[in-house]
Parts: sequence; structure tokens; C-alpha cells
Amino acid sequence: MQPLDGFALKTRARLAEAEFARACDATGVTLSGDDADILVNHERLFERIAAAGWTGLAEGYMAGEWSVTSSDVLVEVIAKLLGQGYVPRRTSWKPRPETVGAMLPSSLVQHFSGDRVSAFQGHFATGVATTERKLTKSYPEQRAKQRGAKRRYIDVTTYEAPLDADRADLGDIQARSAQQLLDLVGAGRGTRMLEYPNSGGAVALAAIGRGVVVDTLAISHDSAAHLREYLILNGAANDVRVAVGKLGDAQWAQQHGPYDAIVSFSQLESCPKRDKVQYLRAMDRMLLPGGRIGVQSVMARRVQSKSVNRACRSALQVLGAYVWPGMEYQYEVDFLKLVEQQTHLQAISISRAPEHLRLSIRLQRQMFEGRLREAAADGYDEVFRRLWLWQFAVREAVASVGGLDLAQAVLVRKHRGGRR
Repeated sequence: MQPLDGFALKTRARLAEAEFARACDATGVTLSGDDADILVNHERLFERIAAAGWTGLAEGYMAGEWSVTSSDVLVEVIAKLLGQGYVPRRTSWKPRPETVGAMLPSSLVQHFSGDRVSAFQGHFATGVATTERKLTKSYPEQRAKQRGAKRRYIDVTTYEAPLDADRADLGDIQARSAQQLLDLVGAGRGTRMLEYPNSGGAVALAAIGRGVVVDTLAISHDSAAHLREYLILNGAANDVRVAVGKLGDAQWAQQHGPYDAIVSFSQLESCPKRDKVQYLRAMDRMLLPGGRIGVQSVMARRVQSKSVNRACRSALQVLGAYVWPGMEYQYEVDFLKLVEQQTHLQAISISRAPEHLRLSIRLQRQMFEGRLREAAADGYDEVFRRLWLWQFAVREAVASVGGLDLAQAVLVRKHRGGRR
């Protein structure tokens, strides 16, 4: 957070306060009285909103300049503002990222994970899945000399909303996501598979249980040490080859593989487009002909209302400012286009599970809120704990208005002529 000053900003702050009050009034969010939804503790909040819009609103929450009675209320308030299409006017000032890296520390993940190591969202046992074969547009590689068919078929699976969700389900739904993706890439006895990068260890253990030969990339020596410790505790110290390297690094990719299968959990959304391309190309380079890549990623969904869609995209900017610098949720069509234009790959199937995503995030948020003291004991101060509740709440709220989706995609080579 950065200090805010200047007469012009204070003038904008008064306008921001009036705009915020109108948006709250229109959505039924109360700002006064014994049962107020929001308690404004300091007028500096409106200077932040004037300077940085939704990011300023998040900063004010982190700083304690406004508060709510619980994170449930926080989600409700954000969702109502999004539904109103609230996008506060802002100056060109932007905060600098204060946290770096896409891999979360294990000391944090344990406070919102059902299996204590996995940060990704899951799929519930309830909620019927329907698959249909759809004709979709093809996107030729940018450097291709020959143009293929303009349209092709892709299998699209849609998951209906789960019947119920309980905090005790969190570990089970994360395990189900892992098993589903392993099924999609055909991981079985003798399959040589890379988890790229490692997601804590649970996915590797699930693969070992199938007789898969597992390699995994750790992006730091600390991450590798935590992973090896987890594998030792689970009796799998010698069953996974752990390598340290930089994600998307072409030289590392050239030295490893080739693999029958590669899996990725919640990595694509945490990096900007340039890094997405490098990441996908690295997986392409390490894949054997006839192999499969399985990707689980949170993707953007286009809300029917343009104002709500714009509000959702604006509200999510705080994730790129303070959590994952450069974070970008892609729309499904943009993801498919990026894969086909920038690599030798194409998607043959993709799934959609928006309600499973929303409820997964809700369970993660509720678990973290119930472990705030434990998180504090692990060194996470009050500002960070508020940030972490906010990032859960804003993603859950965006999902509740239809702005996010949970996808699992299978990628294969378009050409079978050999390794590229």
C-alpha cells in the first residue's frame, strides 16, 4: 500500500464516497445502524477507492478502514456490488505487487486445504455431468504454412450444481479433481508422467497409487524440500523424482522427458499471457507423440450484463496486484485460441463446473476463517489474513454472479510426425 495525498485526490475521494453510497443503497447494503452490513472505520477508505478503484476497496479492508461481521457477509456485499455493476472511477495510480510467485507456501496452504497440501479447487460427487460433442472454431498456428480445417469438434462436459457442500468434503473434492485429471490423461501402470509444477504432493501420490512413474517440477529448493518431506511421511520417498527448475524454461524442458502424460493444476491463471505461452510450449516440447496434457484451471466466464462483466474483471485486479502478479483469468475461447496458435497442441475436451468452483472456494474460505489464530501463529499478520479472506471472498462473489468457471482440458498434438 502507498500513501495517498493531494487536494485533487481528496476531491475525488468525496465523489468516490458518494458513488459508493449510491451503489450500496441501490443493492440494499446498509452503512449505518445496529445491523449495518458495512462499518466504515476511516474516511481514508474513499481516498483509496478514488486512487485505485476495487483494489483501493480491498486495500481499505486490509487496513481495517472498513469491516464486516464475517466473511460470509463480505462475500454477500461484494456480490451485491458486482451485481449492480459497481466500477468506481479511479486515477491512473496502481499499487505495486507486494507478494511474488505463483506457488503458495505450504505453511499457508495447510490452513485452507482439505488434504493440507493442495490449493486447487475440486469437483463434488453430486452434480450430474453431461458431455456433448460441439463444433468449434479452429485457430491455425501463427507460423504454420498450411491452414487446416476452419472448424473442428471438441467434447464439452458440463457439471450441474452439487446438491450440498460441507467443509468436511474439501479433501474429498480435491482428490476427485486429481483422479479425474489422471483419468483424462490415461495415467495407469507404466505411464511416465510429469506434474508441472508440483501442487503439494497429493496428485503425485494419487498417480503412484495407479502404478504411474512420476516426475515433478519444484520451482524452488524450499518447495522441493517440503515436497520430499511430504513424500517421506507418506512412504513414497523413492517413488517420485523431484527436480528443481524454472517454470516454462526451454532448456529445462529440453533436458527432461519425453512423457506420456503431463498434468497441471491451477498454474495457467496465475501468470500473464507471455508466461502462459512459454509454459504451454514447454509442455508441448516434453510430450511424447500420442501423449496427453491435462490442465485444471480457473477461467473467466462472460456475464450477460456488460456492466457486471466489467465489474467482475475490475474486482479481480487485486489478485494481480497483491497475490499473483500478472494474474490473468482467460476466457475459454481465448485459452483454446492461445493453445492452437502458439503451440503444436489442441484441446480435444474441456469441462465446465462453475458451481463446483464457487462452493470449493466457499469451503476454503470458511476453513481459513476458522483457522485465523493458527495462521497468526505461523507468522501471517492481520493485514495478510484480511488479504487472504478478501481474495477468497472476491473470487467466490465473482463466481456467484457467473464470472468464473472451473475447467479441466485435455491437450494433444495436432501433428503426429514426431517430437517437437
